[in-house]
Amino acid sequence: MYGMFYKSFSFNQNLSSWCVSQFIDEPENFSTGSALIESNKPKWGTCSGS
Repeated sequence: MYGMFYKSFSFNQNLSSWCVSQFIDEPENFSTGSALIESNKPKWGTCSGS
């Protein structure tokens, strides 16, 4: 996934309904490099209904 968003504009879509069950905690590179505000970030780890 390296370069997946290369030369793209910053975005702040609401991804709060996404569940990322393969990662228990938010990866550091995602948290420091993301344009998403905290309330728009996906859920990490165990999510209801998964």
